[in-house]
Amino acid sequence: MMTRALYASQLANRERLVASFKGRIDAFFAQHRPEDTTLILDSTGPSATRHYLFLRALGMDRLHRMKAVYGFSGGAFAYLGFHAVHGDALAMPIEHFYRRFDKIFRQCHHPEWSSPAKALTRLGLQKGSPFKPAALERVLLGIFSEDFLNQPLHTLRKNFVPFVGIKGQDAVQNARELMSPEAAYRDLLMSVCRVPAFYGKPDASSPLFDAAFAKGYKKSLKELTRDSGGPVLVSTPWRDGDKGGTRYINCFGHNQQKLAMLRDFTLLMLNLPNKGYQQDLEVAFSG
Repeated sequence: MMTRALYASQLANRERLVASFKGRIDAFFAQHRPEDTTLILDSTGPSATRHYLFLRALGMDRLHRMKAVYGFSGGAFAYLGFHAVHGDALAMPIEHFYRRFDKIFRQCHHPEWSSPAKALTRLGLQKGSPFKPAALERVLLGIFSEDFLNQPLHTLRKNFVPFVGIKGQDAVQNARELMSPEAAYRDLLMSVCRVPAFYGKPDASSPLFDAAFAKGYKKSLKELTRDSGGPVLVSTPWRDGDKGGTRYINCFGHNQQKLAMLRDFTLLMLNLPNKGYQQDLEVAFSG
């Protein structure tokens, strides 16, 4: 059981992390214009809320002014989630959202008391995926408004490029070039978040999946950074610091990323509360 003092301490740590991000981002834009800059929001694995602290530090104005915003997996999810919060497009008031997100996330994956045992058995025996795509769709319906999910892709800002993997191909591709402009946000979210080992392998009817699980994912990240033609800002779990005109910001704020991801994955699989999600969202959106 987490005490109030410990919870407050962890919130304070996240506030300091946001302040650190903001200082580094402000310093970066003291030398570069957002209009010349490419932003990359990398995959964060099961740690679904980690980009929100970075995005709070960045701010919506600079996000909109970017030359391009490339989203992979949880990065694409965070981009859309950030807009949903600031556009009052959640399924509930924001003050309830950060308190209820974790429970909704778990209940959508574990609708029955026996679900954790069944999911772990399927995972351990490799007999199908732990969950069906319907679990992911329940998550979307639980946190976003219907109007938001039904918006067509052509209403997205032109600078936003969400990447997906494609069945039978190594390379990742721009989902907006593969999907109809009239396809809905929910279709995009279902594609960018569909982890094959978690929600089932892609098939002929649903060939798109989470870009972080495509063979060409790492190669694409390197090429996008190298060939951007200008400064690049990257929010990622895996690097921190500057290289040439690229500034990497570790969105976890520490070097225990794998352990943190394993913890988030384990808590979800066992249907146990994850206060980290709530803390990330509270600091990102209650300030």
